[in-house]
Amino acid sequence: MTGATRKTLHKTKIALLLIFLCMGLWGCPYDSLTPLGPVDEALIDPALPGIWLCSSEEDKNSWQFHFYAFDEKQYYVTAIAEGEAPVHFRAYTTIIKGKPFLNAQELEFAKPVAKRTFWFLRYFAGSDGSLVFKHLRDKDFGTDVQAVRSYIEKNIDSPDLYEDYCICKKSITKDKGKSIAEP
Repeated sequence: MTGATRKTLHKTKIALLLIFLCMGLWGCPYDSLTPLGPVDEALIDPALPGIWLCSSEEDKNSWQFHFYAFDEKQYYVTAIAEGEAPVHFRAYTTIIKGKPFLNAQELEFAKPVAKRTFWFLRYFAGSDGSLVFKHLRDKDFGTDVQAVRSYIEKNIDSPDLYEDYCICKKSITKDKGKSIAEP
């Protein structure tokens, strides 16, 4: 497999994780072998479980994300796009300066666990009840996740930190509750 083919495949997989059909237009988000925070400090946002219908302004395709509370700390997420095989993820929320970020990791069983990367997604509730996802822009942080976290903390409100993914509307509610992502 060539480097260009590998990069294209990587973008395709990312595109199926929370808004990911639009990824080809914006480039790759930052990915890391280390999450932003430990799973034992994670919490379930009661607004996330359910089926979300997602789209972006840049890409007229739509897709679904099925969020399930896997346990008390993590979600099992299935991304479904028309004509594509479903892609499966585990995800959990890390709070940085009061704002939720998803640590999302594709369940690539052909890869050793130590080689499966995380993508970081900031999310927040829209005024119309939608859920807005943005990914962390790719920046040369090297392999130091503490440098990433420190950079996020210093620039958390800067629009230059993120790129738009998509906006999702809830189709089916699994759990009710106020989101930790509400403004």
